[in-house]
Formats: sequence, structure tokens, C-alpha cells
Amino acid sequence: MTRWLMILCMLFAASCNAITGADGIDLRDGETTSDAAGKKRAGDSPLLSLLAGANGSITTLATYPNGNPHPGTNAIDIGAPGGTAVWHQVDYLDAHIAGGWIYVEQVHEAGLCSQWTPGSSYYNGAKLLVFTYFYDAQGGYLGWHRAAFQHVEPDAPNAWWTWNNASAAQPLWPSAQLQLGNQTSGGLYLGTVFAGGNRSITNGAGGKLCHQGDHLHQEGDGNRASQRYRGEAVTARYHDLHYFLPATGYPTPGAPPSAPTSDPGTPPDPGGEPPPTDACNGIDYYGRCDSGVLSWCEAGAVQTYDCAMVGMGCGWESSAIGYNCLYGCGDLDYIGACLGPSLRWCEGDQIKVYDCASIGLSCAYQDDAIGYNCL
Repeated sequence: MTRWLMILCMLFAASCNAITGADGIDLRDGETTSDAAGKKRAGDSPLLSLLAGANGSITTLATYPNGNPHPGTNAIDIGAPGGTAVWHQVDYLDAHIAGGWIYVEQVHEAGLCSQWTPGSSYYNGAKLLVFTYFYDAQGGYLGWHRAAFQHVEPDAPNAWWTWNNASAAQPLWPSAQLQLGNQTSGGLYLGTVFAGGNRSITNGAGGKLCHQGDHLHQEGDGNRASQRYRGEAVTARYHDLHYFLPATGYPTPGAPPSAPTSDPGTPPDPGGEPPPTDACNGIDYYGRCDSGVLSWCEAGAVQTYDCAMVGMGCGWESSAIGYNCLYGCGDLDYIGACLGPSLRWCEGDQIKVYDCASIGLSCAYQDDAIGYNCL
């Protein structure tokens, strides 16, 4: 279900665990310059960049305000409300990098903040390790990078994903699940920031502090971006947090499940049973919108996602993706629509959803002035 991870979400500082990785790379001081928004300009450096994972403000860099070191590999905390979307995105991919694999692993480390699971009073969200594998257009392996995202309510951990470079002259995969290098219109959706509010959560009875105010703890191999500063507002999939070069060899997950190939595959045997011409009854990969619900055809089956239920509109994104969940109201207006007992409409450029069944009513059309309503 590749489009799941292309769905754009708009859902509405503490001690964390460390990762180890490809440190020790010589990243010279002064190798980058920034524009007025603090974004490193392409072409300033051969380094790749791991971008901010959430919208918010930086609360912690190398040290806490009291001077204590911030644990983790180039750790940065981003203060963000619980429910804020968390993304993995890489930028400054040279055209010779065609794509690759991504592996997401949820870790539980005994004695640390990440050991707990939902339902525990000590749970403070999950810790996700994201391994990005880089390949050229001929399938030649170029190396890997590791990042960590902590205090996340995960969407799809412990899985492999294929990706193409949005700027590559020749993509690695005929149809990849993800695109990297296209900033805010792509990347891997990891989940949402854990909603713990302002309560203090430790890593066990009498343990160290893990959460005090909702935030995303983000780490990345390489070096922390020197232009970032405490109190700075950053935008997910836009601001550089870490600069790196891919490490050689393979990380702990090992080699990906298969070798990349741009071969579109062998055509069906003319003597065999021809494949069905319309497995999805008129819906293609570009999809369609209906009452705030996105539908599209993939892997021979209709896939659906209710954009309205996460406060988003359903509408046309691009010729590369088709219809998708988008900012704004999409196909819904003030007149609204019904999806069974679910009433959904647009008001003040925001999606509203109400379950009419919760008050013993049905969703139906009322009149031209009100539109659809609970009746």
C-alpha cells in the first residue's frame, strides 16, 4: 500500500536514548551556507541532509539549558504538540543517487525510555530507528544512513520500503513506495508525536526523566547542522537538522530483502490467462475522492483512506501521485457530505466531522441553506 506513506498529515525537553552509527566523518566547518529561512542551499556541499521530522520549535541541542549534555547521536529536541505528524526525509540527493530501501525498526531498550509499551504508566511513545540505503541507477550500492525518532506514536514500524530520488535522471524502481529529495511533498510518514501533555514521565520507578512537555527527539549520523539554534521554529521536511555522507557496508538490519532493479518485469505469457483489465472497477492508481475519502487502485485491489477523519481534505495533488490527502478541505465544501452516519463538511477552511449516530440520528441532506446535517 504505497500511497499510505504519501498521505500528507496535518494532525494536531527530555532525556532520550542514544544510537550509534557512522560517526567520525570529517565534515569541515563552514561547508554550508544558509538562505534567509535557514535552509542550506543545494550545491553548497556534497553532503546529504536529514530534515526536521516535525513542525515545532527547537528546545534542546547539544546541551540542556542547565548545561548538562543532551544524550544521543547529534540529538535535537523539537517541541511539538502531541498528534503532530512525524516524517523522515532526506535532501540534497545528487542525480546519480537513484533510490533505495528504507527499513524502520521499533526498539525497546531495557532500562531506558524506549522499553515501555502502550498501557504502561511509563510509556512515552516509541523509539524508531530509520535506516536509509542508497543505490545508483544500475543498482550499485552506495551506502547507508541511520536516524532515530523518539516519543512517536508509530504508524508502520518494523517494515521495508522502496524509495526513488525525486531528482534522479533514472529512478531505481518502476514504482517505488516513497520519494525522497522532494521535501514537503514526500518522505516517509512515521506517525505522530506522543501526546503526554506537560506531565512528567520517567523510565521507571525512581528512574530518569523521559518526558516533560510533548516533543520529538531526533538523532542522525554525521553532524548536527550548525545553523540551528535553541528557540528556532523549524518546519518538517524542510529545515536541515543533520549533514552526512552515507556509511560503507551494511547496518545492523543487514542487506535489504532484494536487489534493486529498474527492470519493469517479464510480460505475461501470451498462451496463459490474460491478467484482468480492470481489477479495481474503474478506479486507477490516480484514484478519486468521495466525501473526504481517498480511494485508489494498487496491487490489484482498491485501497482507501479517510482523509477527513484526520482533519484533511481529499483532492488532486499532482500527475505523479494523483488524488491524495491534502491541506485544506479538498472535495468538501460547507454543504458537506455523508459517509454512512458520519457528517463531514468544510468550515473556515477546516474539515469538520461529526458522528450523527452518537446522538441517535442519521446523516442526510437537510436543505440548500444548511446542506447535509444530522436528522
